[in-house]
Amino acid sequence: MIAVGTDLFEVVISGFYGAFTYSMKGRVDWVSVLIMLCGAFVGTKIGALTTSFVHENKIRFAFMLAVLGCLVSVSLKALDYKKVSLAMIFMIVGFLALYILMSFLKGKIACQKKEKAI
Repeated sequence: MIAVGTDLFEVVISGFYGAFTYSMKGRVDWVSVLIMLCGAFVGTKIGALTTSFVHENKIRFAFMLAVLGCLVSVSLKALDYKKVSLAMIFMIVGFLALYILMSFLKGKIACQKKEKAI
């Protein structure tokens, strides 16, 4: 929980700096900003709750898959396979969302069983 809060604090500072410098140059799409802020707000709450029930190795594994998937996607885009690259990103996000959701539910159920046994 402390690491999540510390990371969030750092992201807010660097995000603010980036947003400020880009807005001074007139390069900000405000609709995208609003969508990302709403997603970040909801995702932060879900992420913090998930860390209570999902083992850290599973979260690291999911992050590793995300980084590798993005690497492949960027490589495909550089090779001019833009549609395949976009499809790959959607598949990665969908798979990781399901993986984390299933890990969360499994951890929560195990925790509830442990509490009932006590």
